[in-house]
Amino acid sequence: MIYLYIQLRYQRQLNRICPDVPVSFFSALADSVRRNGGITTRLSGGNLYQFDSSSVGFAFSASRVISDLYALLQDNRERIREYFTIVDFLKTRISPETFQECLSRFDTVVIPDEGILITDAALECLSPYVDADGLEGTGLSVFSGLRKGPEAVTDAASGTTPSDAVTDAHSDAPPSAPASRRGRPVLSLYPERGGDIVTMTRNLVASVPESLTEADGDLLPDGNSYALDMHALCRFSDNQPEWRVKAALDYLVSRLQSYERAAGGKFAVEAVGGGIGSDLLTALSGLLGSRFDPSVRREAVFAAADVKRLPEDLAELAYLVYRGLEFVFIEELPALFSYLDKQRDFLVSLGTWMARLGLLSDPGDFRSVNEALRASLYRKVGDGAARLDAKIAGFLWDKFGRGELVADFSLYEALASLGFETTDSFLVSCVYRSDNPLGALGAHSEAFRDARIPGAINDLERAISKYREGQYEETSRLSKDVLHVFQKERVLSGELRALELISMLSLARKKGDDAVVYLEYALENAERMKDPLTLLDARFDMAMVHFGNGNLHFAQCALDAAGQTAERCFAKDREVLILFMKGRVFFELGDYRNAELVFQTASSLASSHRLPEQVALCRTWYARTLSHQSRFHASDQIFRDSLDRVPEAYAFLIESSVLSGRPITGQDFPEDISDLLPAYGFWPDYCRSWASGFYFAEDLATGANDSRVAARMYRAFLAFYRARFEASAAEDSAIADIASVAHEAFDAADPYAALYYHLCFEIGSRMPGTIQADVAVYLSRGFKYLQKRANEIGDNGLRERFMQNPVWNNRIYRAARDNMLI
Repeated sequence: MIYLYIQLRYQRQLNRICPDVPVSFFSALADSVRRNGGITTRLSGGNLYQFDSSSVGFAFSASRVISDLYALLQDNRERIREYFTIVDFLKTRISPETFQECLSRFDTVVIPDEGILITDAALECLSPYVDADGLEGTGLSVFSGLRKGPEAVTDAASGTTPSDAVTDAHSDAPPSAPASRRGRPVLSLYPERGGDIVTMTRNLVASVPESLTEADGDLLPDGNSYALDMHALCRFSDNQPEWRVKAALDYLVSRLQSYERAAGGKFAVEAVGGGIGSDLLTALSGLLGSRFDPSVRREAVFAAADVKRLPEDLAELAYLVYRGLEFVFIEELPALFSYLDKQRDFLVSLGTWMARLGLLSDPGDFRSVNEALRASLYRKVGDGAARLDAKIAGFLWDKFGRGELVADFSLYEALASLGFETTDSFLVSCVYRSDNPLGALGAHSEAFRDARIPGAINDLERAISKYREGQYEETSRLSKDVLHVFQKERVLSGELRALELISMLSLARKKGDDAVVYLEYALENAERMKDPLTLLDARFDMAMVHFGNGNLHFAQCALDAAGQTAERCFAKDREVLILFMKGRVFFELGDYRNAELVFQTASSLASSHRLPEQVALCRTWYARTLSHQSRFHASDQIFRDSLDRVPEAYAFLIESSVLSGRPITGQDFPEDISDLLPAYGFWPDYCRSWASGFYFAEDLATGANDSRVAARMYRAFLAFYRARFEASAAEDSAIADIASVAHEAFDAADPYAALYYHLCFEIGSRMPGTIQADVAVYLSRGFKYLQKRANEIGDNGLRERFMQNPVWNNRIYRAARDNMLI
């Protein structure tokens, strides 16, 4: 521990004569102590400032504060003339009161009335940074100034000295503007971890001087900035989607252009040293254009270095820079040191020292590390590296806790490389972030502290399998047992997944209100986790549960909330999905014009981000809105083009023929499309396939049934089409087939059961000799089911639109009115 004690001899008099002087003096000193990670304590006779030896760079920090104190004393020498200030070092911590009592040993020592006194023990720690003149026979020295660090050497090849511009190694002056080449400011490119082009470009843009970045006001908010934020959240992942990388790079270039407008011209960019691969150089050349010539490289020039003679605490600070930049962006380095209670001006001084010691080539750019010294620096730190790695890991863990990093195994590996033990809750989040939870669990099961957690994950995945098989009782038992385990151990991510399963189980059991309640609990967990991707999934699930229940008003609200989250996450695949479902809501309400526009927007967004499956499905449903607006020629061509990618296009093509009253020519139809639909459609995999627009809501709500909604609809429309357009088809047989589909749909809470009953009514009402009462039964059942679905809508206006605007609902409504059911 380094202790700095100061006592003003005549402070009471100063408080009366000029009270502002001691107040401003001690306020400035306390601010300096805080900025350098020290602790302030007020005592009865004076003030004590402590620098813990366990703190990184404690001697370097103390020397900076001593320098600030010296400057304050010089500035206030007209008022503060006699004082007692001493710097001491003790291996063990003692209380401030005990330290003050220990000062009595200097009562019999003749010491000057001015000057900062340093004990021999303290000087041994501070000697690399401070100069002091000894007081003979006292064991004390008087501070005379800061060292400027070792002299830099001149590079024989270029005749330049990298630190010529630095006059004081403790200077807090900001770095000067970048060098110029033919009047153009020069920015430097350095190799970054993993050859990540986004990180390299981000750090390049961050190296633009603050004097130019302050003129950033003309850079309007851009959705692509969210792409850069999401890249940072998933920074350690090698699987960043191409559209996110492109958008992040576009945003960085737009920022660079904004800074160039402030500078009055384009920057020149140069690569420094080797280590940047040729493919990456080519990509950077295409990105930066005329700013960057990949064939031109500049060799870094370093001062003479002797790592063995490097002060221990300065070696630790240098290690934090070298090691830290493997995990944080250059712009986050001040935040890392702030986490260690060292503020921005501390970094400026540190950069100057590191440059003079050959650890950096540019004192104003910590990317300019001397790779040749990395191994020897790490050996110099030795066993202390584990303690310093823990501090870097603590900073990353703190960012994760604030929602600035996403829990996945790439982050887990980064933390593990720093020797950090994550929590079981974090590991469970990583498991459920992977595409194969059981596979991920098997690879990391030994990392869990609590042996019950892997068992609970296994049981939960088994419960999901039972749910998909329709074994609901077993699913309920397993999921509730697992939920209790996760709740007891406070594993939020596991609790959330269990609650979501119970919600989906309730939905499949036709307990829609219970499904909403359980999902609200899950949504609370997602918000507490501060994981935007998990929150996005939970909000979308909530929208689908409301849609499955038939409450289109709340589905709209939940989709709006999910859309805002998706925008912040720059999750373009989910944005397309949310837009698609918004179009579905408009379609269900008969608002075909808005549905058409939304489906077109979703299709364009999917196309621009190279999501072909999404494009095909959005185009298919766009065509369905056209057919419901009697624009059959345009819709039928799209349906035909989509048949090989979207099986339900068969159903919509037949529907279009039924609505138009024209038979279909030149097209063969399968008896069933069930085999054409992939094996998806159950939670939590229901968003993996885009072969059917019913996967996301209707199939989710109907649970484990042999037939999917799209397959049922196709069977019903095909039977109706044959009864209407094929002379050989038996109408009574068609009615029986469609009635069978209607009963199956009714039992599964399929929202289209009303449509199928109405199809039975339409065929029956056209049959000669049919008893009207028998036909009316189908109409009555269909209309009652339609009313039941309408009653789920909380908004009166939407409920009225749902009953009368959609084509099929309007037909059912008019038939019910004509047949005196209303």
